[in-house]
Amino acid sequence: MTGVLLVSTSVGQTQAAVCTTQSAIKRQPLVELYTSEGCSSCPPAEAWLSNSFGATDPNAIALAFHVVYWDYLGWKDQAAKPEFTQRQRWLSAKQGSSTIYTPGLYLSGSEWREWGDSPNAKKQVSQLRQLDSPVILRIEQDESTGQFTVAMRTSDLSITNTESKPSAQLFVATTRVPYSTKVTSGENRGETLKHSHVVRQWLGPFERTSSTAANASGLTTGDDIAIIAIAQDPKTGKILQALKTKVIAKGASCGP
Repeated sequence: MTGVLLVSTSVGQTQAAVCTTQSAIKRQPLVELYTSEGCSSCPPAEAWLSNSFGATDPNAIALAFHVVYWDYLGWKDQAAKPEFTQRQRWLSAKQGSSTIYTPGLYLSGSEWREWGDSPNAKKQVSQLRQLDSPVILRIEQDESTGQFTVAMRTSDLSITNTESKPSAQLFVATTRVPYSTKVTSGENRGETLKHSHVVRQWLGPFERTSSTAANASGLTTGDDIAIIAIAQDPKTGKILQALKTKVIAKGASCGP
């Protein structure tokens, strides 16, 4: 049985062209970095994500979640949100751990201690690309309004490779334009930190069993450059599929 879940902004009345991006049959690797401007060991991980991550896989998707638990040291990270810390705790619990730390990296839902440009890291990402996905994700954007719809379709969620009967939840994120911050207190005092792939908005989970469209009314676009849709198994934390597309500004064209 096929299930379809839609997450959309308010629907306009125009019949303008719609820009559509759809996921492939194979899985798209997703890397999540949990970081903070208040953490002195985080800048190297962020530098790798910004500058060298593409060497591991130029098409993999990266998300940088700024967490709040370093704010007490005297520097408040303006990109940090409690829900990002909660997500890291949830992912850690799926690994059987109650410990969270920064920089913390997860590869498609699993803790990734061998991140970097090593051959083994590249191999791990490549192996993920060999897995079929039971989920198809689609992102549609209206050229005239900039509004978008995210859809998740599940075929039958039957056995896929070594996984048996996974369930699926949908998450939607936007990432902001790269930026720099001059830190004036805390562990990184005096440093100017460069950031990319930073999550600005995080919506979900939306259940695939929903029979009606869920309104993502809290989603706005301003300094966002990308929309990312993520299908995740809530039982294991594994990412079943991920899809990324650039934000189309209102009135702009998605064509070349």
